[in-house]
Amino acid sequence: SKEETIAHLKKKRRYNINRQLARILESPDSCVQLFRTPAEIDNFIARVVPVQEETYQNKIVETLANSAAVRELLRSGSQSDDVLCFTLEIGGQIAAFQIGRFAQSTYELCQMGFDRQFESMSPGMSLLYASFDELALRGAKTLDFGPGDAQYKSVLATEVENEHSIVAFGSGVFARLDSMVHSVTRS
Repeated sequence: SKEETIAHLKKKRRYNINRQLARILESPDSCVQLFRTPAEIDNFIARVVPVQEETYQNKIVETLANSAAVRELLRSGSQSDDVLCFTLEIGGQIAAFQIGRFAQSTYELCQMGFDRQFESMSPGMSLLYASFDELALRGAKTLDFGPGDAQYKSVLATEVENEHSIVAFGSGVFARLDSMVHSVTRS
């Protein structure tokens, strides 16, 4: 649940999290929505793509907005009930979204994003906190934030796994040359 997930945080931080979320959800036409069935996922995609097109992730990784393959993976995952997507609406507009999937009792957070016009309200974090209760009801014991070192991960994480880079080279002449250049520049 949300309370269990944030229990390790300082009392003032927990209070601020709960107060911020309550203030957002008290606003007219504001709510958290869950999308999981194929029809709901199609609705989610249609509503989230305009927001995601403006996120920084859209420029660096495959997203719903720029990849038909990602949209199809989301649809197929929803057929097996592995995918759970959430939106936070503020004033009837999508302020934040979250895409994740279940693998046994772990919810793997795949993508998050928010509309910058709501940035001062921390909609992405608010949505993440709001999703904890639903995830707990569905049996999530672990939340996997995925790779990277975003600030929210260090605040919420209770365990950390180090990431490692692996560089692989082919066996051709140019690949060997790349390998030599790489080893010299990394020394």
